[in-house]
Amino acid sequence: MPAAMSQESLAEYIPRVRNRYERMRGKRARGRVLDEFCAVSGWERKYAMKVLRGQRRSGRGPGRGGAPRRYEERVVEVLTHCWRQMEQPCGKRMAGMLPLWVRHLGGLEETVREKVLEVSAATIDRLLAGVKIAAGRKKPLVPRSVGTRARWAGRRSIPWRTVAETWAGASSGR
Repeated sequence: MPAAMSQESLAEYIPRVRNRYERMRGKRARGRVLDEFCAVSGWERKYAMKVLRGQRRSGRGPGRGGAPRRYEERVVEVLTHCWRQMEQPCGKRMAGMLPLWVRHLGGLEETVREKVLEVSAATIDRLLAGVKIAAGRKKPLVPRSVGTRARWAGRRSIPWRTVAETWAGASSGR
């Protein structure tokens, strides 16, 4: 596979090829232009078609799309600190305990304090998702065999009747 073109070279090359691609009227002619463009750019064919039709690469440049971030990095740091000090609760429990913990944290700016207090439980879970994955499981889960053995012992002692047994001797209603 050829080395990828630089972004500047692609920015100059795309309008020229797009112009040629739009002028072509046959499927084969467009296919040849597309083959050439894929060979030069190193892109997949389907993405290259979208670029040449003008449906991709709007020129916004690199960056994050969507709505601007509501909570800055300092808020996430405070939430992470509190989450660790609270022994890693879920977002719902943490949201309930957060006002008490933030009150005792010293050295917080007022804007950060207000932002931390307005974070919802679901947003806490979303903001701390990366930290929770990195932290791993807090404590080992109880082995499943402990609970299931007791349940199955009780089920074996109780006689069960299935649907097939119920309907086996029944008549059709005549």
